[in-house]
Amino acid sequence: MYTQIDQGGPSTKGDGMEHVVDAYLESPPSTRQSNTSCDTASDPILALFSITPHQFAVIGNVRIKKLARAVLADLASEECKWPTSVRVAAWKTMKEFSRIPASSLALSDEAQVQRLIRVLISFRDRLHSANETSTSKDDSEVEQLDLALRVLNNVLFQQAESRQIFAKSIDGIRCCLDLLENPGTPMIVFLSARLIFYATLSPSNTLREAVQSTQLVEVFTIRLSALLQQPQSSEVEMAEAEILKAFFNVGLHLPRMTETKNGNQAGEEHFDEVLLPFLAPTVRLLADVRRRNGTPELRSPYTNAIAVLLNFPVYPYEETWRTGLLLVAVDDTQHTEMNGKMAKLRSSSGGGSESDRSSTTSAMSRSRKAASAFFRSPFNRQSSQKNVHLPNSESPLLKTLLDMVDTFCKKHFSGKDIDDHHATRNEEEDLQAIGEPALLLLRKLANGSEKFRLIAKSRILPESIDRKIGLDKREDLTGILIRLMGSQNYPRLARASGEALLAICGGRASQMTAEIGYGPCAGFLTNIGQAHAVPESEMKDSSGRPIDPITGKVLPTTEEMVRQDAESGFSQMTEEEKEAEAERLFGLFDRLDKTGIIKVDKSSNPMQKAVDSGRFQEIDEEEDEKKLEEANKEDEELEASVEREMRSYREKQNRTVA
Repeated sequence: MYTQIDQGGPSTKGDGMEHVVDAYLESPPSTRQSNTSCDTASDPILALFSITPHQFAVIGNVRIKKLARAVLADLASEECKWPTSVRVAAWKTMKEFSRIPASSLALSDEAQVQRLIRVLISFRDRLHSANETSTSKDDSEVEQLDLALRVLNNVLFQQAESRQIFAKSIDGIRCCLDLLENPGTPMIVFLSARLIFYATLSPSNTLREAVQSTQLVEVFTIRLSALLQQPQSSEVEMAEAEILKAFFNVGLHLPRMTETKNGNQAGEEHFDEVLLPFLAPTVRLLADVRRRNGTPELRSPYTNAIAVLLNFPVYPYEETWRTGLLLVAVDDTQHTEMNGKMAKLRSSSGGGSESDRSSTTSAMSRSRKAASAFFRSPFNRQSSQKNVHLPNSESPLLKTLLDMVDTFCKKHFSGKDIDDHHATRNEEEDLQAIGEPALLLLRKLANGSEKFRLIAKSRILPESIDRKIGLDKREDLTGILIRLMGSQNYPRLARASGEALLAICGGRASQMTAEIGYGPCAGFLTNIGQAHAVPESEMKDSSGRPIDPITGKVLPTTEEMVRQDAESGFSQMTEEEKEAEAERLFGLFDRLDKTGIIKVDKSSNPMQKAVDSGRFQEIDEEEDEKKLEEANKEDEELEASVEREMRSYREKQNRTVA
């Protein structure tokens, strides 16, 4: 009845496609669901599942909406008798429906979203049952779960309203967390975490409940720690990135919700200590970049980890930031508390479905095992505080972060002029979105810990840095960050780099101008309202040579000045040219003094010295005499011109009269 083309799909010639669709929709659900045929090519009802994706374009919107709902209802029915091969084919068809706007919209209402959630719960229960009985997982079952997760993800991606429906479902979030605890593949982790990401895009009561009653933080912590120990692959990195993205939402919204409820202390950083366990594996992920990837680049999942860390305070968790270890008490108080919290996982029905309540016992058992494994991990526990500590001067996280910023800056901003290349608006936004969080994290670490500040300063502004040229002329990370402060095309990077440099200088603008020079910092300091900040005292380099407060480079010696004069041609200038240049510079210096940008003692002002020495008086007298001569000459020329005009006028009048 049906001919196959395009890898087994039925022919679309004539009314073939319409017959396939009508045959399915016009069959009663009980008839369709009781079908046990495995031949999707020739069976008039199941032939729908062999249609290739591009052929769905000929189906009208009304029909494809009905079709998507009908197929999902059949797959979700407990009465459905389809063989495994047919169910896999049907889920592949549902995946294509979830990508098409019309059918995706049909799957986005509350009834269909809840139906998809119930399907996921049934998959979870069957997989967990296999785990409890130590039987091997059915690969086709894992494949169907993967496809069902993709269907729901596609619907939530395309239809914003459906995200709110899923976000209110504690059953859906609980199911995803269960799948994170015992995933079949890294892709299952990715897809489950993506659903939680959608559910946490905005603050909600369900988010608070998910953290308090389903132990979201602990599950995420355990799963990320486990992923860090797996061989690296693109799927593993995708799973890590998605867990980090979802946790970023949690870390962003939960503290603000808690503070709104309990009252917020002004000036305090938004943070809820319940999030603390996730800090350790996130730090380790960044600190271990070189072993995992070789090159420290700002890319996913490392940029996602940086975003997560921005929600954590440095103090009083500096040791965890430095070592990547979650310190626990010797008496295992936290261990006991965590075990207890994990044992309560899904213990209350909370309006959950029947399948949730039936799986409570096994879930509690899995949670106890996961909690114990988490605290036994050498990455997370310092038994009796006797683990080997890193030297105080070391911080793998900060070193990696600096390497990443270095690689990023040299790759995109190696030119002398940051804005001197043609980038599209999208490219500029992308670069700012990638680089800004890393610079903000550098600022956060320098502001939060004196140890971290000194480590960063030793890398960017060491005491032994060569100051023979201005620091803003350097080609290394130091020079690029300083030049970035003046960028017009990248305002977010300009601000972030300036704030990072200011933090490295102890948060004091006067120290920043002393280290770098007022000139390169002037624009940034003006933008933050500290244009008056000048070095508090004369600065010298490591060899004791004085530093120019404007340029940041060492002042030249007498021999260097003679050589520079010869090279610049200054020594060949006439006295009048030298005096004119000196007067211009003195005028500029005087304006800076009057505007308050630079304040110095009058006795050290070179302009004032020139006046006191009488040199300016000499110049003034010469100028006056010269101006007087020029004025007299102009008067004489004017009188001669007037006389000529008068003579001409009289001659003209005489000719007219005659």
